[in-house]
Amino acid sequence: MRSTLFLALFAVVASRGDCSPHKPVYDPCAAKACGDSCRLCPPDARDCVETAVVKACDPAGICTAAGTFTCEQPPAYDPCAGKAQCDACTLCPPDATDCVETAVLKECDAAGQCVESTGQCTPSPYDPCAGLRCGDSCSPCPPPQVCPTFAATACNAAGECATVGTFTCAPPPPPADPCAGKQCGDDCTIEPPCAPLCMMPTILGKCDAASVCQPVRVVQCAPPPPPADPCAGKLCGDVCNTCDPTMGVCPAVMMYCDVAGACGYAYPVCN
Repeated sequence: MRSTLFLALFAVVASRGDCSPHKPVYDPCAAKACGDSCRLCPPDARDCVETAVVKACDPAGICTAAGTFTCEQPPAYDPCAGKAQCDACTLCPPDATDCVETAVLKECDAAGQCVESTGQCTPSPYDPCAGLRCGDSCSPCPPPQVCPTFAATACNAAGECATVGTFTCAPPPPPADPCAGKQCGDDCTIEPPCAPLCMMPTILGKCDAASVCQPVRVVQCAPPPPPADPCAGKLCGDVCNTCDPTMGVCPAVMMYCDVAGACGYAYPVCN
């Protein structure tokens, strides 16, 4: 009789929420998503004072001050992500519960868009370097095929899938300036063009006034001297000649110096 009364009293005490040893711990972010508002005090708490700080659930499910964290947004659904042209696609995500897919068959086009199927889709030719940069690895065969290559392949500067080591992506350095730091008249070396092969030897030249390596015969660093005065040191009536012997044959015509020291064809009056 006494044992029955004891069990009855124990059941009454156990049924009271405030005395239950199995009362769940209050979780302010239970069943809430990142960014949802929350409170540290339970809704029915009488001995808990809530602070005035606005709080929200962070990515770890902890109720903390709002604005001190960011919630990662899931990536937008792309119906043609990872699919090739002409592959079937759906506009609704596979796990969507609030999206109704139409009964029209759809397929991925060349631009990666999910469009209505025409039943006559023809994939574009496979480009192993489409969207890749020079030096990026590539496969000559379209996936899922595996090419039996014996060496690594990568995209060259022309956008072709070639064997690694047979090309360079960086442009060749410009040729050195043969007249850099030199003055007009200094020796320099003229490099002949190598097209298709370097079959011609280098040529010795001279730097001109514009710092360009030129053949020796065309380089003139100093201006030509002025022509000599044909009447310099001569008296009025003396024979003179304005012809430059280095320019050719001079005509056999007598010329004379006048009173002003100019060489002319007429015999001057020297009085």
